[in-house]
Amino acid sequence: MRLQAHRYVELESSPLHVTVPERIEAGSWEAVFRGDTRVAVDGAVGDDNPSERVPLSLEIGIGKDRHIIEQAAAHPDQRFIGLEYSRKKLDKVLSKALARGVDNLRLMRADAVRILEPLFEERSLDTAYIFFPDPWPKKRHRKKRIVQSEFIRLLSTRLTDEGRLELRTDDPDYIEQMVEVLEREPTLENEEGPGKILLDPRSPETHIPTLFESKFRVEGRQIHYLYYRKRS
Repeated sequence: MRLQAHRYVELESSPLHVTVPERIEAGSWEAVFRGDTRVAVDGAVGDDNPSERVPLSLEIGIGKDRHIIEQAAAHPDQRFIGLEYSRKKLDKVLSKALARGVDNLRLMRADAVRILEPLFEERSLDTAYIFFPDPWPKKRHRKKRIVQSEFIRLLSTRLTDEGRLELRTDDPDYIEQMVEVLEREPTLENEEGPGKILLDPRSPETHIPTLFESKFRVEGRQIHYLYYRKRS
């Protein structure tokens, strides 16, 4: 369903929606979640308890999916950020998030490759999600895939010392590339063992499927799951 112009304005004025300039002006994600422009120190929750830190998770390429919303709803004591380049898709997620009533989620229209380094500090992310990224199936287009050595290396620097990276895809060629890239990254290790790919989610009781995941399972496609963590 197409959103009306006034609805776009309403969504983009929501506190859940953050623009790149707003994030830059705020100085930190902590300040964004607090709703002010004071620069936080060491990820502090507030001035009264500067040593406590709220876990922060990032989903790269949320599409129209509810996954990041449901994560936020399931973990109200944590904070979540969703990045999406498409305005139409982002506005659909914004609408769903407002209806769900979560306040520990922020959504941004941005290209993750361009803004990851300037807008996310080193060791600031506890978890990062990359689910069903565009497979760019033509050989000449594969360089456009987001899971490339340079990007994964940068993303790893943004993970905390105990940070985790979770990936999902149904594309058999892309999963091979993912494993090749991730296994080459010395700062990450496969939680299931070197090169291990799971064909079912590791923790079914807490697993939140995406729209693509549910659709592909109905179609009989094989889903691949990867779980990596920062190497200690």
